[in-house]
Amino acid sequence: MGMMEDALSVCDDIAAKFPDSDASVEAFYIKADILNGRKRYKEARDVCLMAIGKFASSIDTGKLQYELARAYLGKVTAKRRWPFSKRRWENLKDDNLISAALCKAGDIYLAAGDFDKAMKRYDTVLKYYADGPRADYAQFSIGKIFLFENKFDRAILSFQSALTNFPASSLKREMTFKLALAYFGREDFIRARNISGNLMV
Repeated sequence: MGMMEDALSVCDDIAAKFPDSDASVEAFYIKADILNGRKRYKEARDVCLMAIGKFASSIDTGKLQYELARAYLGKVTAKRRWPFSKRRWENLKDDNLISAALCKAGDIYLAAGDFDKAMKRYDTVLKYYADGPRADYAQFSIGKIFLFENKFDRAILSFQSALTNFPASSLKREMTFKLALAYFGREDFIRARNISGNLMV
C-alpha cells in the first residue's frame, strides 16, 4: 500500500471511529482533497456529496463544497472530449448543491484576491445554472469583482443585469448599493446619489 492509500485509509479509520464528530468532517475533507489531487474526481465527488449530506449543519461543509467544485471542474478539464454542457449535467440530481459549491469556491478565491479563478466559478454558475437559486449571487459577485478592480463600467453593467434578471432577489438592496458605488467610482455623482436615494425609500 502506497503513501496515498495509507493516508486515505487513515481518513476512513477516523471517520469510522468518530462518525458524528468534527474529526469525521475533517477526515472526509482531507480524503476528498487527496483524491482530487490524484485526479480521482468521481471518488472525490462521491465523498463530498455523502459528507455534505451527512453533516449539512456543520460549519465545515464549506471546505467540502470547495472540494466538490474541484471534483466537478477537474473532471471537465481532464476529459476535454466530455463537453461541459447542460445536457450532460441533467443526469446529476443535485444541481443546487453543485451551484452552491461553485459559488463557495468562487468566494474562497475572491477572499484570497484571486479574481480570475473566482470569476470562472461564478461564470460557470451563470452559464449552466442561470435558472438556479444561486444565479443572482453569482451575477452580484461578478459585479463586485469588477468593482474591486476599478472596472466601473463593467461593474455597472453587471449590477444592472443582476437587478434586471433577478428583480425578486434577496440581494436587491445590496445590488443597488453596489451599483451606486460603481457610478460613484466613475464620478457620475448625480446618478450615484439618485440610486442611493432609492435605498432610503
